[in-house]
Amino acid sequence: MNKKEAYYFSHDYSTTNDTKIQALLGKYGAKGYGIYWRVVEILHEEQDHKLYLKPYIFEAIASTFKEDVNLIKEIITYQVKICELFKKRGNYIYSERVLENIAKRDKIKEVRSLAGQRSAEVRKKQKVTNVEQKDDIVKQNLTKEIKLNKKEKENKVLQFKKDNIDWNKLLLFFNKTFKKSNRVFNDSNKNKYLARIKEGYTRENISKSMQKASIDVFHTDNNYKYCTLEYFSRSATLDKYGFDSTKKESYIPTK
Repeated sequence: MNKKEAYYFSHDYSTTNDTKIQALLGKYGAKGYGIYWRVVEILHEEQDHKLYLKPYIFEAIASTFKEDVNLIKEIITYQVKICELFKKRGNYIYSERVLENIAKRDKIKEVRSLAGQRSAEVRKKQKVTNVEQKDDIVKQNLTKEIKLNKKEKENKVLQFKKDNIDWNKLLLFFNKTFKKSNRVFNDSNKNKYLARIKEGYTRENISKSMQKASIDVFHTDNNYKYCTLEYFSRSATLDKYGFDSTKKESYIPTK
């Protein structure tokens, strides 16, 4: 399998109101709905954004959902041929909606990269100019730089306090939300949550994703079977549940 990279993708508002999703729910219930979103997650994670219909793929999904492999094949085939949620070409399926999401993400990444380069150039020119100033101006700039560094350090401390995670509070919140009784955060899960914070996610995204997942039809129907501490450390889960829609739009299904 190709090396995976975490991508942001939006979880469309009120997907269960779409007729294609309703057909899927009518045929396979929450189980089919959950498998649909797992396929969408995989398509975002794969380097070429294709899901090759190989035996180990069905085995992996079946293992995740604790279901029979033949049922997984049946549901994915139904999603492709009947619901038209994905397109099939040769021995793989893909989604035009996923490809659009990736294109938008790459465009944003390119814009941010260019902005970073321009910022670096400005800082470099400013440094050269300061070196060429007279002694008195250098002293003035040095004083300003000291003040600026102090402010930056203060900002870093504030940012750390903002993004730092209180593991005990988060564990209590998780247990209360899903009526569970986990006692500790293991180091592996802590490192995953901290990695998400480093990537730009916030504590609000984490708590919001837990809240939204707690009322998701798939998870409620499965009695929060898949809602684990590790599940909410995944970027795909935070992207799916951790953000509010900026505006209410009609659902455009993945196809």
